[in-house]
Amino acid sequence: MFIPELTSHEPQLRTNRNRECIWGDHQTGVWKTFQVPEGEVIVGMIVTFGKGVGRLIGDNKYTRTKMWSLSALTVPLGIADGN
Repeated sequence: MFIPELTSHEPQLRTNRNRECIWGDHQTGVWKTFQVPEGEVIVGMIVTFGKGVGRLIGDNKYTRTKMWSLSALTVPLGIADGN
């Protein structure tokens, strides 16, 4: 599952057990929701980062990088646990 419309600065992942992980500033609450197709489960995520942003004063190192894309690898339910 490729998530092409991710424009939010705060991607959020929530499982079917209401566990969640938030990247970025969780205070804004601006979320874009995507659902895994019925009968599938996420088994991996691919996150790529682009141009560095924010610099340390007097240094050429970036303090963080901007997320470029977020993708999820899904498989039919049952394959992930070997059944």
